Amino acid sequence: MRSDTVFTIPVVFHVLHNTNAKNLHDSLIISQMEVFNRDFRKRNADTSTIREIFRSRAIDTRIQFVFADRDPQGNPTNGINRVRVTRSTFGGFSLNDDMKFSSRGGVDAWNTSKYLNIWVCDLSVNNIDALLGYAYPPVDAPNWNPGAFVPSPDHDGIVLHYKIVGRNNPFATSGALAASRDGRTAVHEVGHYLGLRHTWGDPPNGVNGCNVDDGIDDTPLNSSRANFDCNKTRNTCNTGAGDEPDMVENYMDYSSHTCQVMFTAKQTGIMRFVLTQFRSTVYSAAISTDTIVEAFKIFPNPNREGRLTVEIPEEQLKTHRYTLDMTDMNGRRIWNGIALNSSVNLLGTQLVARGVYIVRILDETGRVARLERVLFL
Repeated sequence: MRSDTVFTIPVVFHVLHNTNAKNLHDSLIISQMEVFNRDFRKRNADTSTIREIFRSRAIDTRIQFVFADRDPQGNPTNGINRVRVTRSTFGGFSLNDDMKFSSRGGVDAWNTSKYLNIWVCDLSVNNIDALLGYAYPPVDAPNWNPGAFVPSPDHDGIVLHYKIVGRNNPFATSGALAASRDGRTAVHEVGHYLGLRHTWGDPPNGVNGCNVDDGIDDTPLNSSRANFDCNKTRNTCNTGAGDEPDMVENYMDYSSHTCQVMFTAKQTGIMRFVLTQFRSTVYSAAISTDTIVEAFKIFPNPNREGRLTVEIPEEQLKTHRYTLDMTDMNGRRIWNGIALNSSVNLLGTQLVARGVYIVRILDETGRVARLERVLFL
């Protein structure tokens, strides 16, 4: 496996709702996808907050995510499957996975060997927001205890409490919810799906957490989880010479979203190993060399301003010619071959109907330099 290979994973969000409030707006789902790609590709500006001792360990995982564009029957989809249910909550005092089965009041997974399934639902218990999300690692993933693995393929995927999906979710107003307003609970859970353990190793009751490791040696030992805060003075395991503080900046701790900003190089190695060894059919049709140019920008998204701005760095324009295409979710072409001759290009969108569209920037060879799904309101 080449280190410059980018793994692309198709995602379907199953939004389970019994009220309008729980039927989250497309913009929150789209922003959650933006967070996935921002954080897994190390495009988050807040990496500047990483302490010097850990800064060199932060890395672009070269794992990215796209909305599924075809359902299991081959029909066009925008990757958001909305299902009205009769249950008010799927929360409980143990993980019951009821949301994953139509026979138990939820919705069945799309083929888990071809899609990353994400169930968005109410996980409260007695009106208490006790659980924000969960996921299983694949069977036989390294560093995990036997009881932690996914029970069977139809259970595979991620479950998220509807109040913490996307950036600035209007329901994330207090306590752990307020500390989880940047969509990083989902990033944390994808880490589990791709084989990562909590940084504190989940010691059993009565066991000193400093004697339990997450199996990754560029995340320091810490004995317990952070408490949805950003306490960079934490150092819960004194290991003597060369001792390091707790890495509260890591996505796999329970620190606040203002603090979580990084995966390490060896965490990335585990996730890429898990993909190739245990989840190879999820990405196999989409593995490619990296063609996404980070500096290209398409905004605003969601778009309600009557124009779309496309920015291309001057240095790219010196060596390439770029055009822009846009299609709807049924594959109908809306724009085709619009020349992008300037570093800032303004495109009128007054005639674009509401909905989700695929916008692509292509170079003169037809190579896709940037692809985004844009929501027009």
